Amino acid sequence: MTEEKPTSNYFLIILESLRESSLKRPITLEEIMDSFGPRCHSLLIIFFILPFLQPIPLLGLSTPLGIMIAIVSFFQVLKKRPWLPDRWRKKEVSAKILVKTHQLAKKIFSKLSGNISQRWNFIFSAVSFDVVNFLVVAILALLLALPLPVPFSNMIPAVAIFLNGVGYLEKDGALVVTSYVIFLAAVGFFTAIAFGAFAGAGALVN
Repeated sequence: MTEEKPTSNYFLIILESLRESSLKRPITLEEIMDSFGPRCHSLLIIFFILPFLQPIPLLGLSTPLGIMIAIVSFFQVLKKRPWLPDRWRKKEVSAKILVKTHQLAKKIFSKLSGNISQRWNFIFSAVSFDVVNFLVVAILALLLALPLPVPFSNMIPAVAIFLNGVGYLEKDGALVVTSYVIFLAAVGFFTAIAFGAFAGAGALVN
């Protein structure tokens, strides 16, 4: 397969191909990574984050996928090929998951496509952009990884990570800035949860 410029449409095309292949034989995470290409970190991050774009926490999945997103984001800032541990890369992704992921991606991108454009390009040329963007995505990924049975505890960081990935992919600075605003909201949300937990624990002790 020839390397194409990564875009949202490219993501859907690759996902469709993977979906069709998964109906014939098992597909590993390593094959998915290879399909997206050596420099397509944002595509991989979007793939990992799609299942969390819903209000109900996905306990058991948020921790490993949150860690994977942080790792991929780290290799993105290094401008090196994405890397994951062997036992994760060899993990098979079921046809059911790929079918649902493809359906969800088509639904979300069909609604978002009219709001995507190349704008605010000065953001991407800023000297500190790559490092700042990595820190934002990594913190969001670690918040996602927290196994909290709290509504929206997955969805808030997931929306920020998704918009950041799409904005980075499409060079849409407005989407990236929007992801930073949601990042601040996510920090406030989790801070409130932490204060609530400490207050509740203090009340029980007293």
